[in-house]
Amino acid sequence: DNPPSNPHYLFRSSLHSSCIMSRALFAVAIACAVAVAVAQPAFPDNWTSDQTNQIAINQGGVKSPDGSICCPPDAPECKVQTGFSAAIQYQWYSGNMSATKGPDNSGIVVDFNAQKEYAVLANGSCTAYCPLGGQTMSPGIGIGPNATNLGKVNYNGRMLNLYQVLTQIPILNITMEATNFYVDESGATPIPVAIIQLIEPLGHQIGQQNNTFVSFVPGVPDKSHFTVVGAASCPMSKNCNGNNGGDDDGGQGSSMFMTARRLASEGTVEMPEASIVSHMGVGQKKIQLDW
Repeated sequence: DNPPSNPHYLFRSSLHSSCIMSRALFAVAIACAVAVAVAQPAFPDNWTSDQTNQIAINQGGVKSPDGSICCPPDAPECKVQTGFSAAIQYQWYSGNMSATKGPDNSGIVVDFNAQKEYAVLANGSCTAYCPLGGQTMSPGIGIGPNATNLGKVNYNGRMLNLYQVLTQIPILNITMEATNFYVDESGATPIPVAIIQLIEPLGHQIGQQNNTFVSFVPGVPDKSHFTVVGAASCPMSKNCNGNNGGDDDGGQGSSMFMTARRLASEGTVEMPEASIVSHMGVGQKKIQLDW
């Protein structure tokens, strides 16, 4: 069955289905949105970071004068949700492993060598695993080579560099998701500040996920954070969300794009059902789209 819940797990979360206060979303004011051809920042490949993750979904909600977003009483299909989680991220690129843990060392260990991710208890004992299906580890913080540098922007009162990656339907050039990386490059070493994903299938924004780097420490993490006891006998989880194709959206990638491309080619606008889920039932929360 699904991995057992851990009452001491750091992945604290909250879920609300009636209103979203505007302060739950980060205020982002773009001062300049003109792409400039400059090199991307060089982040260390091995690092440790305390992170918070905020999610908001708005499907049919109406913004009130006080800034809150609520579902009208005459809109039964409206959905407004928020979610929050916090964790410690360990990135060991040179060892081809990563881990997302709570302060008691329980959490999820991803082993790209074994092509598995494991849900583990504080002592490293494995409770369940999911296959990666060929997924590879990204260096740095995962900006990738196709990012566009949009220059300096004002992010929560700080002037930061903004790098943007667009996920689009090939040929049709319809944006499905925009990922914005906010980086402090005022010093000798670039520091990641936040990653904001705008979920906008077929060009209609329905959700936002804000991942904030509360701290960022370069260097190889202690290898004890990647310990998996009983990996060989660990059972496969029934809550892998179809993640046997290795994509980070839980296996939704191919079917999502096939559906979106068909709808776009037919001139039909059909929004997917969005929901907030926890990876493997215990990990950090994310937005899942069901077409």
